[in-house]
Amino acid sequence: MSSIFSLSNIKSEFKCSMRLAVPLVASEVIYGLNSFIATIMVAHLGQEQLAANALVWSIYISVIVFFIGIFCSVSVMSSQSFGAKDQIGVSICFKQGLIMAIAFSLPMMLIMWVIPVVLTWAKQDPAVIKCAKPFFYSLIWSILPFNIMIVIQQFLIGITKTRLVMFMSILAVPIEIFFYY
Repeated sequence: MSSIFSLSNIKSEFKCSMRLAVPLVASEVIYGLNSFIATIMVAHLGQEQLAANALVWSIYISVIVFFIGIFCSVSVMSSQSFGAKDQIGVSICFKQGLIMAIAFSLPMMLIMWVIPVVLTWAKQDPAVIKCAKPFFYSLIWSILPFNIMIVIQQFLIGITKTRLVMFMSILAVPIEIFFYY
């Protein structure tokens, strides 16, 4: 009888975990570098623009992280159906995830739309708010595609296609840099 604590089991599980984890870690590093590059690009515009960029990104990240937490349910539910070889369940998880991405886009867009008013009430520097408004309003248009991309990535994670997630991240970088410019 084999123990779950045997060295061969531990090695096998470690290899499987790394096969799933390394592409996901790589995609997160790519996203981090992407934000860093965007910040460097904005820094060349001046101090107020850099301050506006920092303000916008910190608020934007706070909003999307909350909703990404909700979208992570797609990977959990699809992996459960995938493991049970329930193809219909896998399909339903994906469709429900897309519906969820679309449904949550509107409140996210509204939050980004009203944040400049909230910043005025919070007595932020008017020059920074003036620079930040176009950033906020331009990010509104990225929310729906971003949410759909997150749902697709979570679905791919759920069906153990993590390398595709990494390739999506790699492909997204030049597109995002173009739009940052």
